Amino acid sequence: MNEPTPDSSNTLSFKQRVQEFWTWFPTVAQRYREAIDDRSFDDHVEDMTQHMTRWFPRLAWVFGPGEEDGHSLTITGEGDRLKQMLAEYWHAHAVALPGWSFQASRQPSSPHRLDGLQFEFGDGTAVKTNDVMVRTEVHEETQKLDVQVWHPVFEFLPEDGQWQIVFLLFDEALGEFGTETWIGDIEVGAFEKDDKTRSITDLPRFIDQVAEYFGWEAVDPLASYSVYEVPEQSESPRGDTLIGRTSVPNLIRDFLASQEPFELESLTDSGAEAIYLAIDSKLFPAEQASELRANIEDALDDALSNAEAGRALGGAYGINQNYIDLLLLAGDESRRLVERTLNELQLTEHTRILPFDQT
Repeated sequence: MNEPTPDSSNTLSFKQRVQEFWTWFPTVAQRYREAIDDRSFDDHVEDMTQHMTRWFPRLAWVFGPGEEDGHSLTITGEGDRLKQMLAEYWHAHAVALPGWSFQASRQPSSPHRLDGLQFEFGDGTAVKTNDVMVRTEVHEETQKLDVQVWHPVFEFLPEDGQWQIVFLLFDEALGEFGTETWIGDIEVGAFEKDDKTRSITDLPRFIDQVAEYFGWEAVDPLASYSVYEVPEQSESPRGDTLIGRTSVPNLIRDFLASQEPFELESLTDSGAEAIYLAIDSKLFPAEQASELRANIEDALDDALSNAEAGRALGGAYGINQNYIDLLLLAGDESRRLVERTLNELQLTEHTRILPFDQT
């Protein structure tokens, strides 16, 4: 059994952890595959758990069916944008292994598997996908479907139990990103069947038809950005922010709203860090501020991405400072790339490099 070295992971960057994982996993892939086939993988759960805890303590993992009777390993951030970026980085560096496929998010079940799938819970509750009905409302402007979901058993379940089943069902039907991409508001409640009603097993096909009819295209959530405005300024960190653009809206929202030192739990013990640059706004003439900040962000993103050491997350314009947000994946290497880029742009003396995590 491959035993991880105690405590050594604390000093590893996320980039190094991914490199170590893809050096290690090929040495156990065949053994793991045979154990899954023989239904004896329980003997290897502790081994896998130890390694995952060492390298990726903030990410979830699961084995499942793969392609052509093979197996799959999915590592996911479970909807958290920052953690999902780590999972995608891991996936981008996957190696080809016979009988294995790798995913960075939960994939939708095949129509054959979804049809007749049954969830059973400890209290004896059983829910078949064929019996779960969905009422859909198409919104052209948002390119999403609002849905109402119902199954007779929901009447006897507490609200948190209902939502647990609903999210499990949508992950099975649409996959982790499919739900985020195509589904808007979700409501749980009984309704009368009409022409907008269908089984959840038919929902994927219906979404495909709607998307084709309206010409909708799926957008990678990790490549999408949200624009935000801050109506009232404050004395807190980045409290002078006026307007910004970000790929991690929850992080920015929580950071700006925090009244105490901010703790970024998503990246704790991950070997990755999120930072922001505060650049003196006096360097940005008002008529060029947006363009100049975007050019600096692009230069930093290129430097980090080309070295597989991180990426830009967005930025903001403030009264006193302009901000650029970065995800660093390679520790000191990432920091050096940021510092070198700032030096090349003659911004070193006018920029502070600050962590989001203030604990």
